[in-house]
Amino acid sequence: AFLPRHAAIILWAIGLLLNFGVELLIRRRFQELMREMNTEFKPSPAIVERFGLFTIIVLGESVVGVMNGLGAADHWSVRSWSSFVVCMAIAFLLWWTYFEMLGERGVKSGFRNYTLLNLLHLPLFAAFAVMAPGMHLLIAGQAGAGWAGWVVAGCVAVVLCLNVFITGILDDDPLSVGRRNNVDRYSLIAAALAVVCAVLSMALPAIAVLFLLFAVLIGLVVFCARQGAFPQLYDPPV
Repeated sequence: AFLPRHAAIILWAIGLLLNFGVELLIRRRFQELMREMNTEFKPSPAIVERFGLFTIIVLGESVVGVMNGLGAADHWSVRSWSSFVVCMAIAFLLWWTYFEMLGERGVKSGFRNYTLLNLLHLPLFAAFAVMAPGMHLLIAGQAGAGWAGWVVAGCVAVVLCLNVFITGILDDDPLSVGRRNNVDRYSLIAAALAVVCAVLSMALPAIAVLFLLFAVLIGLVVFCARQGAFPQLYDPPV
């Protein structure tokens, strides 16, 4: 608040480098000390809970972006209201996939997994944050999606891919290996389809791009639910 924008960005970058750089520099020495002590580093289960709380905050930015986009629209029409509803649905579907796939699970033992958990959440939070202004532009802008469609669809693809990577370093998986592989495969296919939506956004109306993304996420939820990833929604037979 007290510094120019460029100076604040530089300070934030230095802070991130210090935060993650020290962790990477001491990793090898820390692992040697753990071996000498004949013990294994086990991250606290609370770390996943704290990441989840921060995810809620960042996802809230997407909801704020959707609300601001509706308020900034030239006039309220069927298109703007439809875009508003679909954007809210996309935000909540991403919230659902994150917490159902990653929530209430601990991190596997090892300092490497703890470091990966920190590093992988950084682009995840960035994708959630960048998605907010993209949704704002899609709702408040003209009929064409353009680069805003690229931003939103690209962020959806990044989130789905990172969900898969983060799942690989978490413990206490409620799914069998086969079903977990199916869920990961469906998630990566959905991410690829989101990239296709990003490409199509240059030629399609914004509302069409949003409905395509919504369909991709709904399909992912249905497929994953049938594998048992969402027991509250559907509990498949063993």
